[in-house]
Amino acid sequence: MNSISRHLTRWFGRHGRKLVPLAASALITGCASIDQIAPPIPGSTQLTEGRRIYTAQCTACHVAEPVKKYTPAQWAVILPDMITETKLNPAQAAAVTAYVRAALALPEG
Repeated sequence: MNSISRHLTRWFGRHGRKLVPLAASALITGCASIDQIAPPIPGSTQLTEGRRIYTAQCTACHVAEPVKKYTPAQWAVILPDMITETKLNPAQAAAVTAYVRAALALPEG
């Protein structure tokens, strides 16, 4: 095995599991854009950071689900579990929670 093959084997061993959810997300969401899944919300830095966490950090283990796929009551159960699972700090937890609440309040379409 040459050095490039060894490097790639090590890299995929460390990072490959993160690529599977991203690839699956692309297949499952089809033509849905990230803006449809997690709409941008102009305004505060906290909402921008919350969206960044939702679209980047939350997809390390699973596909990005459209925010509006779940009700506020469902998010009230999902978010605390995921915040604990991903070990978000309090500021990150507040940001992603604020983002999800704001995205749910956006009008359809």
